[in-house]
Amino acid sequence: IVENSAYKALIYTICIPLQLEEAGIKQLFEEMKAILFQFNMSEADKIRLKLSGKDEEIHEFFLDNYENIQKHLKIDEVEKLVGQLTKFARKKGRILDFFYCLSKMNGLEEWKRRVSSEILIILEQRLENFFKKIALDQNIASKQDAEKLEKIKNFIQGFRTLPFPEEATKFLLDEVPSDLYRAEGWKELRTKFKQQFENTRIRG
Repeated sequence: IVENSAYKALIYTICIPLQLEEAGIKQLFEEMKAILFQFNMSEADKIRLKLSGKDEEIHEFFLDNYENIQKHLKIDEVEKLVGQLTKFARKKGRILDFFYCLSKMNGLEEWKRRVSSEILIILEQRLENFFKKIALDQNIASKQDAEKLEKIKNFIQGFRTLPFPEEATKFLLDEVPSDLYRAEGWKELRTKFKQQFENTRIRG
């Protein structure tokens, strides 16, 4: 009744006075119906409406509403969304925040394994690149190198707040800063990191 009344109101207030084709108004009404009648929508449909925007908006909505998303949407919809956001988070460098929310959701173990593996790979690559830099320069001599080290330490600090075993991440902060400035020790550190990485990496 409400929808019919709203449609007739559009006909009498817009279509007839402006001499527009009723078919065009009908199409516009159908496209806007979900927004016009949000008060009468189910929670699932409200969520789907929010998830129809840009990836940036969807990502922000997911971070704040992942519990409701899983509660109201079907499992195949949730998995599709997680796959979409995994690509976005990887591309935009937001994988840590994304995984923090993903890890709190029920199930989705395969996606959790995939994303956690990607995080470990990113971490391994960042540290390995830095160790290569040390191997070439034999020391950290520039302000840029010091800034890179600080970024890596911040990344690792964020990494350690995630639900990974303590032994899988503890050595990264406890040992790297104290030995990193000794050029002769970089190979030993890199070898130890590689061993830890292989032992703790969750393969998807």
